[in-house]
Amino acid sequence: MVNEATREDVPERAQLPWTMPDKQKEDILKQQIMILSEEPWNFLEPPPDSKDLAGWQWKFDADVAMLCLQQDAKLAELRFRLVPGRISEERFWHNFFARAFLLRRSIEAVEIRGEDGSSVVSDPVQDDIDQQISASLLNLTVPLCEDEKSLEEELDQIFPD
Repeated sequence: MVNEATREDVPERAQLPWTMPDKQKEDILKQQIMILSEEPWNFLEPPPDSKDLAGWQWKFDADVAMLCLQQDAKLAELRFRLVPGRISEERFWHNFFARAFLLRRSIEAVEIRGEDGSSVVSDPVQDDIDQQISASLLNLTVPLCEDEKSLEEELDQIFPD
């Protein structure tokens, strides 16, 4: 990992994309954003169309980009491998910051404390997935079989050992 940037390296206004008032959420967001640099497709493919990107205004900030490169050695290596041969500098950073923004939105929506004060993480995206799975299971129908043996045979065909 690259050493922490010093204040002389970047202007005061430059702020990392994972900076948040809540330190626990900031740590989670930083970890998730840094995982982006482990997969080149995060930079080569445009971000998913999402209602969460509505209203997001992106403007390239070289100081923030430099600070990100200083903080994440994998990001610096990936940028070196991809730009300009496979993707433009602008597209690289657009894809990175769009995904960072989406991650930030999801972290901002997470509730960290439960009613009893214990730590609970509630992810609205995961909750939606859980609801879809539950709805699918409710609609699941099991074919009727004439006898118990044929049911076992059908299940063995569906779920082989």
